[in-house]
Amino acid sequence: MSASDPDTGDVLSFSIIAASHPGTFAIDAASGAVSVVDASALDFETNPALSLQILVRDASGLIDVAALTISLADLNEPPTALMLDNTIAPMLAGQLIGTVSALDPDAGETLTFSLLDDANGSFILEATDGTLHISAKPPSPPLPPVPSPSSSPDSAGHQLAREFTLQLIDVSTPSRRPLQRPHRSQHPRRTPCQPRANP
Repeated sequence: MSASDPDTGDVLSFSIIAASHPGTFAIDAASGAVSVVDASALDFETNPALSLQILVRDASGLIDVAALTISLADLNEPPTALMLDNTIAPMLAGQLIGTVSALDPDAGETLTFSLLDDANGSFILEATDGTLHISAKPPSPPLPPVPSPSSSPDSAGHQLAREFTLQLIDVSTPSRRPLQRPHRSQHPRRTPCQPRANP
């Protein structure tokens, strides 16, 4: 920030008297240089422009006030979260397990998804919609939880990776119920007898 004074050699001092986001900026009283003190408010998506009211005072106490608007550039930021909406599925060829999604602070950002480890070709992750399927060659039992990291690079190449643990259920062998045997009474059945008449 700079100022001019018709009085040659007059000493000017600068100060911030109002700010849209107090505590974000400071000003050097002698030079008028504005610097960042707290960068937490410098986010284009939430605060594309910030404003300051600067007061300049000369040695005799005369003042002037000027408005300063600071516009932020829209920088591409990396994705902040990666989610999978389901982790349990039957172990069937082509079975849909769930959908991978991501959060990105840049509105309208295009994300692509890929597997960093597909467990020897056992899984397929669609790059555009994030659907995760078991491939045509599902893993063979026994079936421990299968780690399946996936990544979501944005248009600037920022990448986020997370490891998900999948639980696959082996449905190839149907469960068998024990045979039900007829119930037998523990007491022998008695047939009633009629006495015979003596001849």
